[in-house]
Amino acid sequence: MKKTALLVLLFTVAVLFKVEIVKAESGGDLIEKDMFETSLTVDYGKRRMKMDYGKSNVAVYTKSKITGDNNLKPSLTDLIYSAKFTYGVADWLNFFVNVGTIFDEFKDNTEVGKSEAGVYGGGGLRAGYKFPIGFYVAGTGMFNMGRTSNYSLYNYSESKNNIYDWEGNLTFGYDIRVTQSFRIIPYLGGRYSDRYSKLELKTSGNDYYYEEYSSKSKFGGFGGVEFRLTKQLSFKAEGGLGDKTGFGAALTYRFGIE
Repeated sequence: MKKTALLVLLFTVAVLFKVEIVKAESGGDLIEKDMFETSLTVDYGKRRMKMDYGKSNVAVYTKSKITGDNNLKPSLTDLIYSAKFTYGVADWLNFFVNVGTIFDEFKDNTEVGKSEAGVYGGGGLRAGYKFPIGFYVAGTGMFNMGRTSNYSLYNYSESKNNIYDWEGNLTFGYDIRVTQSFRIIPYLGGRYSDRYSKLELKTSGNDYYYEEYSSKSKFGGFGGVEFRLTKQLSFKAEGGLGDKTGFGAALTYRFGIE
């Protein structure tokens, strides 16, 4: 059974990275395990975040210049493919690290710019408790950072976006055991998150400009369901609203489970 499950996982990883199937609308960092075993997770998703202008040396886009007559509404949309390794420290605690590829799209009332593939990764801690009746509660803290480049934006010759993401969330779920190995685990949660982003621009004459952004919406909610297909293998789908609006999906293989 372990060999079969591992083969299924490896085949799915190959499909996810070679074929664009079901462009989910959330983010890799939205997908969380419900338990605390050591595991490997591959996920993908798409998420949209409303942003607010901060400092800038492109005068028209400084926060102080935005008026009711020129009310630009910037947003960033990420498409992420990632892999996460989780290590179970104890029955109630684990830590995880993740790394992946990110594609970013910037948009406001006047401009749309899409980046080339960038890198995105980080890690965090998760603690929680599962009650004998199947109900569980868990809290997660994480930090991720990344960089994308070469936006089709403003006709600048060079561009790159440095990304810093923080998040803390609280999840409530219920483990429904259908058979000895097959289970359905629905869950809901809330989070506080923030992003700082610095878009750097350079002209063909080596003139340098930058724009800074931060999250406009810092609170959000999410919900999803995990299907434990076997004791080792599970599939999860999750949607989010508020700070990060979108949908994501993940496949997890757990080690050391008989």
